[in-house]
Amino acid sequence: MFFYKCMYVDMCRKARIDGKAPNAKVLKYDTKQEISIDELGTISRMYKDRVDFVVVYIDEIHALDGWSFEQNKFKIKTHRAIEDRLSAAEILQSLDDFSLPLIVVDTMKNEANLNHGGLPERMCVVLDGEVKYIGGIGPYDFNIEEMITYLEKIVKSPQ
Repeated sequence: MFFYKCMYVDMCRKARIDGKAPNAKVLKYDTKQEISIDELGTISRMYKDRVDFVVVYIDEIHALDGWSFEQNKFKIKTHRAIEDRLSAAEILQSLDDFSLPLIVVDTMKNEANLNHGGLPERMCVVLDGEVKYIGGIGPYDFNIEEMITYLEKIVKSPQ
């Protein structure tokens, strides 16, 4: 069932290469302030010169009451309310090996997830409001080298 949900989200995504980047509403995990993906780009530029890395926390993929594993480090149930999602994002941010500066949380309408086909995880590159790269459905269809090659190309090119 989960596989079909991932495929459905991928088929419904609005993000397309060279298309206008969808502008979903998300929440800042720490302040619970609702912002848009467009606003997020502006905020994250305060932290980096050329490349912004942002995590949008969507659903808990391996929820205790869903598709969980015995060895799950964290015991998180399926999100029934935005507070559940915000709490899970706080756990993610607290990890010692987690180094991305900006985490936001998808609303319970799952707008960011549906717009970008994010379930279970996806890497996208947005440049000046246009989607320039959409990675495969993660974690098994990620192509990190492909994304790095693309990022190096745009970082080296004049703005």
